[in-house]
Amino acid sequence: MKVQWALVMSGLMISSAGQTVLAAQARSSAVTQWSSECSGGERSWWDDMCMAWRKKMGTKGWSQWKANYESVTVPRYVDPAIANWGFDNNSNGFDGGTAALLCTHGGYSDVGWWGLMHHKAQNECGADVNQLSMGAATGGKSRYLHLSSCNSMRWSKINSWFAPADGGVHVITGFHGLMYIGWSYVGEYEDMVSDSFSGDSVAESWVDNMHHDPIIGPTICPVAMAFGKNKSEALSRLFNERYTTPTAETPSNHGVLMWMSECDPESAGPLPN
Repeated sequence: MKVQWALVMSGLMISSAGQTVLAAQARSSAVTQWSSECSGGERSWWDDMCMAWRKKMGTKGWSQWKANYESVTVPRYVDPAIANWGFDNNSNGFDGGTAALLCTHGGYSDVGWWGLMHHKAQNECGADVNQLSMGAATGGKSRYLHLSSCNSMRWSKINSWFAPADGGVHVITGFHGLMYIGWSYVGEYEDMVSDSFSGDSVAESWVDNMHHDPIIGPTICPVAMAFGKNKSEALSRLFNERYTTPTAETPSNHGVLMWMSECDPESAGPLPN
């Protein structure tokens, strides 16, 4: 397999075959058991995966914040400009730190990805892509959004991430099809952080470390998407931007993707060559 990238602009996909220390915060949320009203299969290692990423960021000088288990409800992840009961931008919201990782069951609908919450709030069990707006342009702080969640970067729904990116987020990462949870994946979340601080971009670190081919277990297909005001800026963020080298927020009307060529996970078709 080889790493591929593509440019996305105005809803149309067109295929195509540096270090300053930042005072910043890593925020994470994980659920391992769900309430009966928002039922989901127990995944005891998910918190460990999320925590490994957050604590590794802490070793790099970043402050840490978490909201886990029963604290994972829809309002914490919803932008108040989209729903007035959302509080993602405040000090206790998910968009209040520079980088954020959400670990929960994921699915998709016509609009795109949704993430399963611990229990109902505002009569909703899932926070979906249309409720998110990440970054300084809409009152938050996030430059990097990571989703340890199935179908969070499902290929057929990629364009749905332009709306959340209007907030100014630089890079969003997730999975095409199913991803997996267990003790053997914990170290990958630490390695992803280490690689970004040692020279790889955030996007490349995600794709390299989260990818699995059938030789070593279930196929897992990570995807990263970077945004910018033009193709050049989006490409720079995809290939060059590390946790330590973010550029200023700008309108995100261009997006570029990184993935493993022809990666073929469960519950989704193969990614493009």
